[in-house]
Amino acid sequence: MASYYVNIADVVKGAIVKMGNAKDKADIYLEVSFRGTYEINHTVNGQVAFQIAKDDWSLFTQGNDYSYGDDTKL
Repeated sequence: MASYYVNIADVVKGAIVKMGNAKDKADIYLEVSFRGTYEINHTVNGQVAFQIAKDDWSLFTQGNDYSYGDDTKL
């Protein structure tokens, strides 16, 4: 495993998307894509970290989150 950090924030695009067929406690999802011709080597393992925040940095209510507390739903 490489012991370095690569910041690719300038080529990553994130969007909160409304689901066409919403489920109970699941009506939006995070869509992540890469701009331009940036490619990730599919033979290398890595870790991606991101944060989602409200404009005012207040906490989200997670009780109505489909996957909160049960990662088997992911």
